[in-house]
Amino acid sequence: MLSYRLYLDLDNNGTMETYRSSGDPNAWPIERTVLGDTVTAKVKLPPGVGLPYAKHKIEWIASDNCGNQSLCKYEFIVKDCKPPTVVCINGLSVNIMPSGMITFWDTDFLKYTNDNCTPVNQIKLGIRKAGTGIGFPLNSHSVTFDCNEIGTNYVELWAVDAYGNASYCTTYLIVQDHVGACMPPGPITGNVQTDQAQLVAGAKILLKSNLNVPLPQLMNGVTNAQGNFQFASAPGTCNYSLVPSLDTLPQAGVTTLDALLVAQYLTGQDLANTYRLIAADANHDGKITAADVEDITSVVTGVSTKFTNNTAWRFVPATFTFPEPKNPWATLFPESIKTLCPATDGLNQNFMAIKTGDVDGSLLLNAALGTEDRSATGTVWFQAPNRRFAAGETVTVEIQTPDLADLQGFQFALTADAAYLTLQSATPGLVPAKALGLHPDQNQIVVSWYSTATFNGASQRAFTLTFKALQAGTVQEVLHVSDVVSAEAYDRVLQTKRVDLQFAAPKTVVERAVFYPVAPNPTSGPIRAAYWLPVAGPVTISLVDASGRVLERSTDYREAGYQQTDLTAQESGVLFLHLQWSGGAEVQRVVVRK
Repeated sequence: MLSYRLYLDLDNNGTMETYRSSGDPNAWPIERTVLGDTVTAKVKLPPGVGLPYAKHKIEWIASDNCGNQSLCKYEFIVKDCKPPTVVCINGLSVNIMPSGMITFWDTDFLKYTNDNCTPVNQIKLGIRKAGTGIGFPLNSHSVTFDCNEIGTNYVELWAVDAYGNASYCTTYLIVQDHVGACMPPGPITGNVQTDQAQLVAGAKILLKSNLNVPLPQLMNGVTNAQGNFQFASAPGTCNYSLVPSLDTLPQAGVTTLDALLVAQYLTGQDLANTYRLIAADANHDGKITAADVEDITSVVTGVSTKFTNNTAWRFVPATFTFPEPKNPWATLFPESIKTLCPATDGLNQNFMAIKTGDVDGSLLLNAALGTEDRSATGTVWFQAPNRRFAAGETVTVEIQTPDLADLQGFQFALTADAAYLTLQSATPGLVPAKALGLHPDQNQIVVSWYSTATFNGASQRAFTLTFKALQAGTVQEVLHVSDVVSAEAYDRVLQTKRVDLQFAAPKTVVERAVFYPVAPNPTSGPIRAAYWLPVAGPVTISLVDASGRVLERSTDYREAGYQQTDLTAQESGVLFLHLQWSGGAEVQRVVVRK
């Protein structure tokens, strides 16, 4: 049998002064549930009856038919856990004061509030700007907005009852400026130039409001011949952004020398300054890698008409200081100017312009946006055989390099007279396929080649062109260097030389493989074995220690021309790199330091 004794604190003063028992007349009944050998029970209060808010105690007594009893007791608390209901007015709209500020109170947004226990006049209110805190905002009964908050602003209106239960509703306030309190005092002007003080004309400048409104105001401008722009005023507020852009002539100022400089940077050489580093990030991924070299080469050869995931120009506020000048991506640098009210820094907003891919800073700006600073000293001559051809004949023209001992790179374009020859294909030699920009529709090829390694001075087959002859003629009469790109070569100190083509009996093409020196050397690994093959065939690359033990070996069939094989180089010391091909063997020493 189950019974209970209930001790109640009716006035919530901490003393249980009232006692009720299941044996009392009109006692509250016990509702029992039996599940197997387990009996559970609860006191069932009549409808409309509740216990007062306070701490109470109950004792349960279980007895059997033999007079044995068992007792358990525990305290329990009855309290209000339901938060009050608070309903907001569905949005307000107001004009900002001439002072540039406006204040609203919590009661301004209240439609009504109520609670199950606490009287309405005892429910406390609070308010905050949405998203600026958590929980009930103590002692916060107003919100103030200024010129930086013209537009739609959201607020949280809170209500809390006498027992600490709180809830809130969200509504909004549209702050407007019809009296011009937030207008800047004068026109907005600025200038765009490069880090070499060259003025950038034709840059688009977008002036846009930063306000959270459905249709933000926009104004467009363009820099003039002096690189200047001007707006009569900001769009409705001094809280605005200036966003420059220019995405024309991506190839302007971009040459093979730029690709070479990036390749040298990857081997440990520095670039001139922070802006040159940003220019070298051709694919806009926030770092400089071999992919940027390929992107620059693709633009030079015309294989790509724009940079991967990037624009032709990038812009940085002129007053911005990079925290780490040698790593501009260490922090997210701004590419626009955002101005808040009041515009304490004045209304002159200047930008530094960076030409993507122009790593050496050779671009000279004029009205055409694209002249390059190239002071060539001397000429290097490429050679092609001069021969006669007849209509219908397949004509192959092998282009041979000059002595490569003093060269680190070159670029030029060849165009054939379409009345005589139709360009069919190009076969790589020293110049790999990805550095040959073939344009059959223009009967033209653009070539871009560089190397950070030192050559042995031999002349080599650069590439071979195949044409279909439409009528009789000679190669010398119909094939010439064109001005699609600047025809230039770079010596070991990166001085620029002119490139031209001569038609004579070419030097004998190297009939042995060229094994390019490993760079860097010494190295911490891996090792890239780079070589040029005069003919296709099986090639074995081996890494051997001083005792003759083979550490790594790779054997593959390779096509004629430039090739490379990567080895992991897991051991340290003086090692020997062997190249074996159908015409013989080459070897070089490599120092590996771990």
